[in-house]
Amino acid sequence: MENTVSLQISKDLVNPIVETKVKEAILAAMGGQEKIIEKVVNEVLSRRVDENGKHTNNTYSDKFSWLDVVVTKQIREAVETQVKDVVAESSIQIREAVIKQLQSKKGSSMVAAALVDCLSKTFASSWTSKFDVKFESPSTRY
Repeated sequence: MENTVSLQISKDLVNPIVETKVKEAILAAMGGQEKIIEKVVNEVLSRRVDENGKHTNNTYSDKFSWLDVVVTKQIREAVETQVKDVVAESSIQIREAVIKQLQSKKGSSMVAAALVDCLSKTFASSWTSKFDVKFESPSTRY
């Protein structure tokens, strides 16, 4: 008669324990989870990129830090939004100021000078030039 004992342990029980121990060993070898996160965040923020925020492996193009590009883009978008809002809120005053300037003698002289300058440069070109001027009433524009 044989005295053998068979013991089987389910993989479902062993695998999670092994995975946890492997992860702990990797984190410990790399200096801990906080150190890894700090290192990765630092790498992302200081990575050299082009003006579009893309890393190209070209030292000439990659002259900005990723953080600079992202922050600059966000500030530019915020400023653009505010400028558009201010212009929209002031559109009536801007329109009135433009009309007033154009109706003045100095304003009409500036428009005429710009038109003559543009025409003389256009007609001096060897290309065929075409110039149309239309005056429409506000009701026929739309």
